[in-house]
Amino acid sequence: MRLLRLGLVGLLLPGVLAAQDQRLAERLDPTTATAVQLLVDSAGQAGLPTEPLVQKALEGSTLGASGDRIHAAVTTLVGQLGRARDALGGGADGGEGDGFGAAHRGGRN
Repeated sequence: MRLLRLGLVGLLLPGVLAAQDQRLAERLDPTTATAVQLLVDSAGQAGLPTEPLVQKALEGSTLGASGDRIHAAVTTLVGQLGRARDALGGGADGGEGDGFGAAHRGGRN
């Protein structure tokens, strides 16, 4: 599984690095940074908040977690955010007037 992921990351690496969150590039090894950035990009395209994902990866780095563990934690968080969105508003995209957007903003409009 890891080899497949590494191969995919290697193929996508040049295009992803241009749009990569600099904090990930500075704090994570290149393979992990790219894998996490792919998750962040996918989550953003799905209308999920991305900053919590970046923060989770940076937290893992601070705690000395391995790249595989950081990737697993961010993947888990993507799933949790998706389920929360579904529970709060179905296809909510975080915009005004939906439950997920309000919850993500802490109830602020």
